[in-house]
Amino acid sequence: MIAIKSDSIIQLFKNKSTEGHPIGYFILIFLIAKLFAGNLIAFKIAHFFILECAIYLLLRFTNINWIIKLCISFGYFFSYEYSIISRNYGLGILLILSALYFLKNKKHFYCIFSLALVSQTSFVALMISAALMCTISIYYLIEERNQIKWVLIVFVPILILSLLEMVPPDPTVMFHPVPFIPLNIGAAITRVTEVFMPLPKPQIHFWETYIITNSYVKFVISIIIFFCAFIYLSESVYAQIFLVLSFFILVMFFSTRMIGFSRHHGFFFVSFVAAIWLKEILPSRIEYFKKIDLKRIKNYSYNFICIILLFQISASAIAAYFDFKEPFSNSSNLSNFIEKSNLSKSEIIAYPDAEISPLSFYLKRDFFYPSSNKFGSFIIWDRNRVSRNDAYIDSIYRKMNSQNPNTILVLNKQLVSSIKQDSLQLIKSFEGAIVPSENYYIYQ
Repeated sequence: MIAIKSDSIIQLFKNKSTEGHPIGYFILIFLIAKLFAGNLIAFKIAHFFILECAIYLLLRFTNINWIIKLCISFGYFFSYEYSIISRNYGLGILLILSALYFLKNKKHFYCIFSLALVSQTSFVALMISAALMCTISIYYLIEERNQIKWVLIVFVPILILSLLEMVPPDPTVMFHPVPFIPLNIGAAITRVTEVFMPLPKPQIHFWETYIITNSYVKFVISIIIFFCAFIYLSESVYAQIFLVLSFFILVMFFSTRMIGFSRHHGFFFVSFVAAIWLKEILPSRIEYFKKIDLKRIKNYSYNFICIILLFQISASAIAAYFDFKEPFSNSSNLSNFIEKSNLSKSEIIAYPDAEISPLSFYLKRDFFYPSSNKFGSFIIWDRNRVSRNDAYIDSIYRKMNSQNPNTILVLNKQLVSSIKQDSLQLIKSFEGAIVPSENYYIYQ
């Protein structure tokens, strides 16, 4: 909605100023919105095409074992989380793999420029880009020192610009620092198991769930996964450096700045995918332990990685099944009901805003958001946006209903008993969505 509601690039900058995300992805959505009149299908096709291009680069230009290629291509993150669910992360993945493609073909300027553009997609992609740029810079300093100039001329300025963009006017609204304690570091490390073995519970609300729930078990498996991945990359010290750097940065971020969700944690897996291609591009073996048979350990590590990656395909199959069977969100069903009923011209009070704002896209209109106490379509992440209780929502409804008797209230939960039963009547409920917070209830 930020892109659709913007009439120019300047207005786009203004509308996304409180988002905490860089402008790059917004510009892409802005162009699609203007070219295809905000058509939802165009957004979905463009997003799916972006990830398919990333998969094409892996399939066409790498010599990665076919089993690993299969698990990556049809795995949970590449076939569902970053392709079917339309967000800004797919573009960052495509640019990371494009940078590796250019590095392979010795097109260093395009490689560094692609990595710089990664920082314009999302903060987690920026961290992977920074780790990869540090690794490539080490390679340049050792092997091709004349190429280091592009890092200073191209990558650093765009990185700084992106960091400045991602600091919202009030950072405390979007980022809630996590206490830096060993327990949180351990919790961040367990995310490695969740993204390499993202097997969800076989239920409608599968999203953000995992069959393995014991934190100690996940921590041990995460350490084993990292160790096996590190050994598997032993043919390239650069790939190992990148893996260590990227995992370290992500663990520090998730343990100190933001707990995150699966879409953020998935960049552990993205960094591994990038590392196994970097292993081919920059081979440089170092014998760490001459008395140990690394070849046998590497074979065990490879077999373990392959077994683990098979969980990716299983997870994507479960996700595809439930996504085909049930709606991911009830936004579309709710908008169809409103348009086909006598409620299409009613004033709409929507709470909470983040969960119900997608409805604004379908209906192409503004709602009244009690969270920010004003009309709008997209969310303004500032200090004026606060949580409200049921009594406050009821009072807002009564006030607006006195001015417009056709006012309706849309919530993502059923009202509690603190509000009198005769004050509001439930018109219609929309349940059964994969995301529980996007089940909706209409009151009048």
